[in-house]
Amino acid sequence: METKTDRILRILFLVLAVLMLLSWGFLRYKMKTQIEPLTELEKKTVTDTSWSYVEGEPIDLNRADKETLMLLPDVGEATAEKIIAYRTEAGAFTYKEELMNISGIGEKTYEELKDLVTVIP
Repeated sequence: METKTDRILRILFLVLAVLMLLSWGFLRYKMKTQIEPLTELEKKTVTDTSWSYVEGEPIDLNRADKETLMLLPDVGEATAEKIIAYRTEAGAFTYKEELMNISGIGEKTYEELKDLVTVIP
C-alpha cells in the first residue's frame, strides 16, 4: 500500500523529471539559435577600404579585388573581372550561391569555391 510520503516523493520525482526535460529542450533551442561572435574579418563593412585578404580566411566576395579573387582555384583574370562586374551591376552579394549567376561558374566550380569564400554584407 502506498503511503502519503511515497505519493509525495513520486509526485516530486515526476515534477523534477518534467523540469529536467523542459530545461534540456530549452538549452537545445538556445544552442541552435545562438549567434557566434563575428570574426575580425566579418566586422569589416562593405565601405571599409582598408580590408585586405588574410591568408587562411575565406575570401569576401564583396570586398576582394581581382588579384585576391584570382587566388581561388579555377578563377582566372576573366572570371575575377566577371565577379567584380556582377557585384558592381547587381549590388553586393547576399549569399555565396550567387556565384553560379556568373558565366563560367557552374555547380562543379561552385562546390570547389563555396568553402573558400564568404559573403559579408
